[in-house]
Amino acid sequence: DFRLTGGTLLRVTGGEGSKDEPYRITDIYGLQGMASAELLDRRFVLASDIDASGTGNWNCDGDTCAGFKPIGDAANPFAGSLDGGGYEIAGLVISRPEDDDVGLFGFTGETSSIVNLILSGAVVHGKNRVGSLVGNSQGSVSDVSATAVQVVGGTVVGGLLGANAGSVARAWAAGQVTGDETVGGFVGHNQSQGSMSWVSFEGGVSGGSVVGGLAGRSDGSVSLAYALGAVTGTSYVGGLAGQLAGSSEVSQVYFSGAVEGSEWVGGLAGELSATLSDAYAAGSVTGTMNVGGLVGELTGASVRRTYTTSVVSGSASVGGLIGKNAGGDVIASFFATTPLLRVLLAPLTVEVFDRDETYDGNTYGGTG
Repeated sequence: DFRLTGGTLLRVTGGEGSKDEPYRITDIYGLQGMASAELLDRRFVLASDIDASGTGNWNCDGDTCAGFKPIGDAANPFAGSLDGGGYEIAGLVISRPEDDDVGLFGFTGETSSIVNLILSGAVVHGKNRVGSLVGNSQGSVSDVSATAVQVVGGTVVGGLLGANAGSVARAWAAGQVTGDETVGGFVGHNQSQGSMSWVSFEGGVSGGSVVGGLAGRSDGSVSLAYALGAVTGTSYVGGLAGQLAGSSEVSQVYFSGAVEGSEWVGGLAGELSATLSDAYAAGSVTGTMNVGGLVGELTGASVRRTYTTSVVSGSASVGGLIGKNAGGDVIASFFATTPLLRVLLAPLTVEVFDRDETYDGNTYGGTG
């Protein structure tokens, strides 16, 4: 058993914690030391891969172990930086089902920066605002990936980030994400201040209300993004997002896979009130009411240059493109299922991090 209960743990192989001379971390104990209150504004860099599998036996109370202690919280956010140097943190375990802001980093402030980092096999369980990398992100995240993650939470749950009010670029996640409300494969809630570009998720997402393959809900900008896999929920369920809202534009995005819910179910978005352009969805969409191949319900937004080849089934307010148009503009957008029309659709390649995906009209059939 290992636990950090107070004081300062500085376990590094060099550096001064400054921009020019960041502290160099080489093991999981040094990484846990970053959660020390006195170190939350310092700069760090990984100098090797880190085996975090032993964290499953940390912070134990009898047979129950809480695992790794997240770095930073709402009262004391992480305000420094971590450069992963392209190294990998493998096997991280966090089991704090009654805690909010749970992840490798619990809460990161506006001045924080996380770059060039790989997470693999992380198992993270929290309550609200839960992600494998950051529970509540206010800063900058770029050039990071999280593979084979298992993330479980209550509200605002994502494969990489729980909540995002900062900037995210060139990042992707893969695995399984489960929650109750506002659940996304990549991020639970991309808030109005948040921006995401060159991001993706592959795998499975399941929850109750407001569930999406990339984001549960997004009020911020999203561009050059995609999600592949299976998305299951009850209401406001979408291949890309359960709800796309706000004044920011969502562009150059797509989803391929299966979407299943009850009400407000769409191949790309369950409910759309944001501006959407250059987007498409493929696969299957199943629901009961307000079910669309692209959007379940359109409310006061504009849709431009979009299409879907999704197979749609439902009972009421069902459409190949839009299930219910409650007031919005649809321009140069259509629903196509025939082979001839698929041939006429131009494929679009989206490159994210060090990989790329091209949508060519075929349904994604993998598991992430």
